[in-house]
Amino acid sequence: MAMQDADDFDPIRSLGMEDDVVNQRVLRDRKADSGNVRYGGKRTFRAHALDWASTGRARMEADYLRLKARWQTGGRDREGALHLLFLGWMHWAEPDCLTGLAEDPNAADLWHQIYSHFGGEASSDPEFLFVASLMADLFPWGLGDVAEWEGIAKRLAARSLDLRPEGFSVQTFKDRSDYGDYFQIHARKEPEPGRQ
Repeated sequence: MAMQDADDFDPIRSLGMEDDVVNQRVLRDRKADSGNVRYGGKRTFRAHALDWASTGRARMEADYLRLKARWQTGGRDREGALHLLFLGWMHWAEPDCLTGLAEDPNAADLWHQIYSHFGGEASSDPEFLFVASLMADLFPWGLGDVAEWEGIAKRLAARSLDLRPEGFSVQTFKDRSDYGDYFQIHARKEPEPGRQ
């Protein structure tokens, strides 16, 4: 089967042998290009998403189970809670064929527990507010009433910016596992050195 152009490639619809070839090329090109994901000479979000899905798939379920067990036994460290919030959300944000997450009918309840733990809309943690606003904005239907969560998403984003007007740079999420890899995509890009 011929490989598709990156702009036409859809990792959700195409998860067969062809993907192994694409994954290898994306990973090789990423190493050769100092972190810039390139495929066919073009920088693409889809190639990055495929790279992220292929490398993160195996560890997401293990991380989810470990962090969930810690949460259920009273572990409430901030980084673990943020990562678990993300992994709980990924149960409905992306298909299991990309995440490797087994179905968990309690994932939405867990997300709401963590959301409440951080204080919801009244939280004083700007990073939590930023990531929760994105989750609610992207997939409000997974959280409850769509219109209600669309409004909450806007308020969470506004509060995050009130607390941290400069927003979050890509560096904020660097080296923070799947959670960081995902939210780097949504973070504010800094200009390259020498560019304004």
